[in-house]
Amino acid sequence: MSRLTELKTDLSSAAYQVGGSKGSRQTRIEHVRDLANFIHARGWVHVRETAQVTEKHIHAYIAQAKERGLSSRTLQNRMASVRGVLAYRGKSNFAQSGRISNKALGIAGASRDGTKTAVSPSRANEIEEALAAKDVGAAAAYALQRELGLRSQEAVMSVKSLKAWQQAIERGRSTVAVIHGTKGGRLRNTLIVDREKSLQAVQNALKIARSRGGKLLDKNDLKSAVTSFQYFLRACGAKGIEASHSARYAYARALYDKLMTETPELGRKETLSLVSMSLGHGDGRGTYVEKVYLR
Repeated sequence: MSRLTELKTDLSSAAYQVGGSKGSRQTRIEHVRDLANFIHARGWVHVRETAQVTEKHIHAYIAQAKERGLSSRTLQNRMASVRGVLAYRGKSNFAQSGRISNKALGIAGASRDGTKTAVSPSRANEIEEALAAKDVGAAAAYALQRELGLRSQEAVMSVKSLKAWQQAIERGRSTVAVIHGTKGGRLRNTLIVDREKSLQAVQNALKIARSRGGKLLDKNDLKSAVTSFQYFLRACGAKGIEASHSARYAYARALYDKLMTETPELGRKETLSLVSMSLGHGDGRGTYVEKVYLR
């Protein structure tokens, strides 16, 4: 076993043991493996375990990541992964020391405000039409994002729930259950904003999935399907502030406005809580949703 493999194995094992959802663990593992690759690419080939990772390695890694154009917020997240692994391996004092703090690394002060904006209905229509010209499945997934506030992976995996969603909407229910592809595997009930448009999006997706053997994107695995979806979006100009997440922002704004108009007695705080739960952030993230999604 090479020393690089030993280092990756040691870091990855700790990254998994730190805990969290499946998605959080996978992201943490990817972060520390990237650090391991960097350390050995820079010639520090003697490093074979977490205990040998030093301040010098981390500062050099962050400096190189900045050169690659990674944002301060992204680097803060990566350092959170690294610190968690260091602490798990018995280096808590080092992990929490000022020597590798965000300030010392030059990545402090990044705003948690959203980097996307709610896509306008007219622009969303343009994106959806452009997607349909390239891949009808991608267009259907985007329509589901718009109407139900789904994440990319949730939209791609929605085929398992489409029939149930159709029945729920047709029966006049106020929510649909989002089960597959959710963050941390947490089921949620998402409020319906526009019943007619939501039903149309679901029925169209059902039709396409049936013609493609139960898939919206004609790919062999989930990762390839999500990658393909994102590729089609970028090819249609839906990137940067108009990336697919901006459809969730539009859904959040539409839901907030609907609730404040139709049920004003709920008040702002309760309304934000409902929007947060519909997005999959839980009932205690209303302030976050207001700051990020509704700014």
